[in-house]
Amino acid sequence: MAERQSSYDIFLSYNRRDQRVVEPLAQALRERGLRVFKDDWYLQPGQFWPDALEKALDECAAVAVVIGRNGLGVWQKREVALSLDRQGRESSPGGHVVPVIPLLLEPGAERQAGLGLLMQNTWIEAWEPRAVDLVAGAARGKIPAELHGESHTDPRTIICPYRGLSVFREEDAAFYFGRGPDVKRLAEAVINHRLVAIVGPSGSGKSSLARAGLVPRLRRQTHDHVWQFAEMVPGRDPFLALARALLPLREPERVLAWSENEIDAECEALGQRLERLGAEHLMLVIVQILEKEPGTSHLLLLVDQWEELYTHRPAEEEAATRHGERVRTFVDTLLKASPSGALRTVITLRADYWGEILNEERLASRLPDVAIVHLRALDRDALEMVIRCPAGITGLTVPDALVEVLLNDAVGQAGDLPLLEFALEHLWAKRIVETNSLTLDAYRSIGGISNAIVRRAEAVYANLCRAQRNAVPGVFAALVQVGQQRADLRRRARLGELSAAGQAVARRLADERLLVTSRDWTSGDDLVEVAHEALLRHWPKLRDWIEDRRNALLTVRQLQVDTQTWLEKQRSPDYLWSHERAREAASALRRLGSEVVLGDEECAFLGPIDADAMLSEIERPETTHARRAFIGERLATIGDPRKGTGLRDADGLPDIEWCLVEGGEVTIQIRSNPDDPNSEVIDTLTRYVASFRIGRYPVTVVQFQAFLADCYVEGKWRLPPEFSFLPDDHQPPTHQARYGNYPADSINWYDAAAFCHWLGARLDNEVRLPTEFEWQLAAAGGELSSTYPWGSDWNPLREPWRANTVESELNRATAVGLYPLGASKAGIQDMAGTVWEWCGNCFDDPDISGLCCSREAFRVLRGGSWSRDQARARCAYRNWYFPFGRDGSLGFRLLCSSMS
Repeated sequence: MAERQSSYDIFLSYNRRDQRVVEPLAQALRERGLRVFKDDWYLQPGQFWPDALEKALDECAAVAVVIGRNGLGVWQKREVALSLDRQGRESSPGGHVVPVIPLLLEPGAERQAGLGLLMQNTWIEAWEPRAVDLVAGAARGKIPAELHGESHTDPRTIICPYRGLSVFREEDAAFYFGRGPDVKRLAEAVINHRLVAIVGPSGSGKSSLARAGLVPRLRRQTHDHVWQFAEMVPGRDPFLALARALLPLREPERVLAWSENEIDAECEALGQRLERLGAEHLMLVIVQILEKEPGTSHLLLLVDQWEELYTHRPAEEEAATRHGERVRTFVDTLLKASPSGALRTVITLRADYWGEILNEERLASRLPDVAIVHLRALDRDALEMVIRCPAGITGLTVPDALVEVLLNDAVGQAGDLPLLEFALEHLWAKRIVETNSLTLDAYRSIGGISNAIVRRAEAVYANLCRAQRNAVPGVFAALVQVGQQRADLRRRARLGELSAAGQAVARRLADERLLVTSRDWTSGDDLVEVAHEALLRHWPKLRDWIEDRRNALLTVRQLQVDTQTWLEKQRSPDYLWSHERAREAASALRRLGSEVVLGDEECAFLGPIDADAMLSEIERPETTHARRAFIGERLATIGDPRKGTGLRDADGLPDIEWCLVEGGEVTIQIRSNPDDPNSEVIDTLTRYVASFRIGRYPVTVVQFQAFLADCYVEGKWRLPPEFSFLPDDHQPPTHQARYGNYPADSINWYDAAAFCHWLGARLDNEVRLPTEFEWQLAAAGGELSSTYPWGSDWNPLREPWRANTVESELNRATAVGLYPLGASKAGIQDMAGTVWEWCGNCFDDPDISGLCCSREAFRVLRGGSWSRDQARARCAYRNWYFPFGRDGSLGFRLLCSSMS
């Protein structure tokens, strides 16, 4: 460390996040013989920071302000303000100028610098090869022409003095005009009240008043009040947003070394402590923040867009109640912390949300009239200052005739101040460069204040290629918080929420100033938002895009809100959406297509909605029974695309997928105890079976319901002719399954036989129940060694992916076809487990089948079910039941003997 000097050639002002770049710059300047002041070289821990800072600045001949993508740091803003004040105070007209040198670290950094800094000083670009020499020369008092070796353009002429749709920041205070009385009232309110509200319509300049009006005024106050500043927007999680605002002030050095994951974890932990411990912990954090910079006495917390506490309210009643409780906890935390004296809170609120404040009695009682600054439309004189004063600073000429037209168009428009700024910015781009003047003709060409933004947006849109134009609606869809009863609001989104095409377009629109990009340093996320809600109100094409997508966007926004609730509840399944809600989301996402990209957590919350992906998942052995059951329900709800599970589009008949089974000999075993699958074999019967077709799946609920809809009308059966075996009082079954792609259960033998008769008549083909010889041939391929449809051995614990028997512990059926790895050689599924399947023949005499059996004769059941163990799921196991008996585990499968 160099010896402390009584005076320095140059003071380096920088954001701590740019330390890695600034350190070699400081060394390079020292190597060129300059005495460099860098805070960590000379300022000692525990010093009274404001005095030490001002003293160091006074002892330096010049100031270099280093600006990169991170913008101006918290204390760097104070250094810049003091430097510019000193520059204005000490510089003599036409003579000596105290050099304040902006050093831009990368292209685009000038946007972070602030209009006032750039306007008064020639900047140097760090990527220029001679950058360090130029900084050294400027520090020694050389003028731009001497530095560059040529006549240098007056920097004022290439700076637009208007902010367009962008908010005025502290850095832009030199160009902020028209709200002088409001700034004064606001500053007085902050000194005298712990909680202050800025209320006004969208577009009235609430955020600009706080940032470019209040903050610079407080910075210039005496040491009686030395302010630290934090700002936040509540978003979905106000406590996390508060933690992100406070953490860099409490840990200004440590955050520089933390990874993004560490920062996320620290913010999450701090947010949870603030929510759990409330005002007590908030006051502790404030004390820690003020101790980091000895001499600071107050923290001003700006809660911008307070209405977001209400716009993220869930629609579902219970979730809305929980959200309301959380908002009240957040409000109470701020209110109870304010009496400490060190905290002042300023909120900005859209006027149409004032009713929400009134509904919170404790909050409303802390906001007397003198603590509320209502922003009304600027009068004519104030608007003239907005137009003329920034122009005067940069030497821009605005003809009187143009001023009159602008004033006539702008007066009385409380929410359209950004449109005036936008029109002025647009006029500056069309200025006469030689005379640095705006023109009335240019104003007429852009269509006036009300049409300028529309024409600009349309022009930018027209200049995009077709692929980019196709991506534009999706970009704006992600950036709008759609309303049901209130006007739509702009919404900040992570760039990662957009598709790849959307991200490219967003950057292009940001270049055109229709969008604003920023970076959340705590998470490392790149953020993007609409430059101003004025664009939402005035661009018809955008309004149409949003209106066309409104319902889908409302669903997606609700999904995003409820995902956060689920995460807050430790991913409890109680907070997951139902399959019906997921179907709504699937429909909304299909409507939005690639316009919306869900995050990993949102996808996990929603669950699968892509049928192909789910069908691929059930092909994997590691998929659990519970997951298979879930997939079956989800497929049923969003639409099961598999052939054989539903109805035909053309005629609404069951869509049966037939599998061919080649003929062959089949042997069945008759055991001494039909209820004991391991009892002695007392007889065998071998029969030849001709080729046939059999359904790949058991008949499903939706297929059986199609039969009832056609044949059971107003309590009476209307079956096709030649089927007279149903008693007059025969009642249709009531299924236990809730979903259409589940096997039709609670079916008795006569239900199944009637269904076969009906479908055969409709298809003009023979459709019937298989005999158990046919069923066993389909299941085992005629081989006694095939104990199960897939082979000779099965351990349901080692191979749970084969079938749903009692070992699955589901204790219920699943949708058909969820165990494809348990299919027979012919590709027939669910022939083991899920439901018992009726066969056409009698149990006691297997050679008698169909309606030739007596009414009361037991019929054969095959295949096992979810309620029986693996032994009863064997291909050869014969079960029996009364033909009129019903049970929740009984279903059936179809056979078609005709090969036509």
